[in-house]
Amino acid sequence: MSSKGLRKFTVPVLLAAVVAVSLWFASPQFAGPAVPVYGYAYGGGGGGFGGGGGGGAPALPGVTNLSIYTNDEGKFNIAATAKSADGKVSLSIDQGVVGKTKDGSPLKYVGIAPMEDPPEPPADTSVIGVTYEFTPAGATFTPAVTLSFTYDPAKLPAGVSESKLVIAWYDSAAGKWVELAGTVDTATHSITVKITHFTAFAVIAHTRPASITIGDMNVSASEVTVGGSVTVSAKLSNGGDLSGTYKCTLRLDGTTVATADVTVAGGGSSAVSLSAVVDKEGTHTLDLNGLTSKVVAKLAALPAQFRTESLLITPLEADIGQKVAISVVVVNTGGTAGTHRVTFKLDDTVLAYEDVNVPAGGRQSVTFSTTKAVAGTYHVIVDDLAGTLKVKEAPAPPRGATINWWLIGGLIAGMVAIATVVLLMARRREA
Repeated sequence: MSSKGLRKFTVPVLLAAVVAVSLWFASPQFAGPAVPVYGYAYGGGGGGFGGGGGGGAPALPGVTNLSIYTNDEGKFNIAATAKSADGKVSLSIDQGVVGKTKDGSPLKYVGIAPMEDPPEPPADTSVIGVTYEFTPAGATFTPAVTLSFTYDPAKLPAGVSESKLVIAWYDSAAGKWVELAGTVDTATHSITVKITHFTAFAVIAHTRPASITIGDMNVSASEVTVGGSVTVSAKLSNGGDLSGTYKCTLRLDGTTVATADVTVAGGGSSAVSLSAVVDKEGTHTLDLNGLTSKVVAKLAALPAQFRTESLLITPLEADIGQKVAISVVVVNTGGTAGTHRVTFKLDDTVLAYEDVNVPAGGRQSVTFSTTKAVAGTYHVIVDDLAGTLKVKEAPAPPRGATINWWLIGGLIAGMVAIATVVLLMARRREA
């Protein structure tokens, strides 16, 4: 065979040999385990693995190497964070946490990726976004680590409140989803929970239809004046998960007088208030979507009306300086209590006044007093009542008696004369 022919034969054989050897060395018995490191994987058998992004083939999306953070027992010497490839899920691991695989080995990597065949969500719920599978399956953390999901509010079913979203994990042994207590931040559209193990996780929205009931009726007044209004309020409660609208109708004696459409968030409550004008006297029935109450309408009470009567001057004739009492009675003929000012004048000069409070239909006595130092006739006026007071001069003291000395002297002389005669006659008889 010529050298030229030999070269044509040798080249294909050498290429085939190189390919065969390459495939043989790439077989599993010569390849070490793949260790993901922040977006890159490195073969363990042919040259170890480097840090950061140095060399090697691209790793699986959403896989984070943790070996540089942990010791041989799986304890994290420094805090670490793992994220899904789409950035919507993150796992924060604090310093001091111990991470183990299902078989108890130190945790060296975390994988977070959308699940290809996720389990169905519970009845009356929807998964928001996708379900994520966390690997290695069954990994555990002591103490718990922080799991955060971000969600797109535009993907929420109509009527679902962001604040009601939850993160749930799938219990494959029990075949059911288990909800976790967490915190929803509606400003950043994120949910945060604590977890202790790996499985499938998802954001779930409850979607039971709105179920709104009305109760706790309250009426602003049981009595109103004719032409007045009364306000009826009640509480609307939504026992479903989706928001809904409830039509409230207020009827007065069977006639619709007011309506309102009230939207109630899922699992929430709202208040409604409607008003009705009662323009007829009597007892009326208020009906708010089957809740009923009575209201009584009365004619408006008449305002206070006052009349002053029964003027009495005691005494009608008085001496100078003598106290005189002037009294009247104030009568309220209106339908409400009120205050009336009673004015006392003497000869058109106001001497006193008094404000009196008189109940509806009531009476109140008022008394003034005066004295006069000058005799005369005075004109007494109390409100619209008038009378006359007469003040007279004080009687003059009696004059001193005139002694009739002549009469006294005559009487004495006569008595002396009589006594003398009697004495003389007595002596003659003795003689």
